[in-house]
Amino acid sequence: MDWPTRVLLPGVRTRGSTGAGRREWYGARDLRPIRTVSAAFEGTDLGAAAPVEPPVRFGFGSVPRRPAVTRVTTTIALGPE
Repeated sequence: MDWPTRVLLPGVRTRGSTGAGRREWYGARDLRPIRTVSAAFEGTDLGAAAPVEPPVRFGFGSVPRRPAVTRVTTTIALGPE
């Protein structure tokens, strides 16, 4: 059940699966908007922050649309062998 987190931290989901019968739970501790940022990769400016579009489809893939930082603790339950 992750609805309390979904209400308190919009855009954050707290459960998923890793495949091979393993389940994951994410403890989202906070959500802080990024108001300004500057970044470069190999000397090239990466430009202004922008909405996440299209949504990511990998790993902890439910991210807020607007740039933000959240602290996350992950718990993984191993499936039956």
